[in-house]
Amino acid sequence: NAGQSNATGTNNVFLGTSAGQSNATGTDNTFIGMSAGQASKANSNTFVGSNAGLANITGFQGSFFGAQAGYNNLSGLSDVFIGFQSGFNNQTGGNNTYLGVQSGFTNVSGGNNLYLGTGAGYSSTGSNNIALGYQAALNLTTGSNNIILGYNIDFASSTRSNQLNIGNLIYGLNVDGSGQTVSTGNIAIGTSTPFAKFALQA
Repeated sequence: NAGQSNATGTNNVFLGTSAGQSNATGTDNTFIGMSAGQASKANSNTFVGSNAGLANITGFQGSFFGAQAGYNNLSGLSDVFIGFQSGFNNQTGGNNTYLGVQSGFTNVSGGNNLYLGTGAGYSSTGSNNIALGYQAALNLTTGSNNIILGYNIDFASSTRSNQLNIGNLIYGLNVDGSGQTVSTGNIAIGTSTPFAKFALQA
């Protein structure tokens, strides 16, 4: 059943049981693995792994590598998911990059996230977050515009936006600058509640 519905789609590679089964007109796709891209009708996707991108319909320019990577993606654009079940629940979120087993697992619609590390950003549904490290930001849920670096560390708040945590040592709040605009917030060393532009907890 690989490429079973193809009518006018060109430059495609479908390899595996039911890979690209629903593709009729999509072009420039590479689906390798059982049910990889099974529902897809879009263009320019590369899904490699059993059930990778299985539910994708209109999402394009996606690169999913690993069993069940991007499993529930429907229309998210330009996502890169690498690792078993990375981006598993993503449906409409676009421009995400997840590298690591179950990284960005819970996200449905959040976009522009960068999660590197096994379980990084696992529970997050926000956007514009950066989490680097094994299980970094594991507790983050709805917050957006956050930055966290370190092994198995969390934010002080699971829902707040514009937070910074580096190694459970350097913390920031209202890290809200963009472009060349300076952020309005505070930075602290040794306390997770910055109380001044620069605070040092003895």
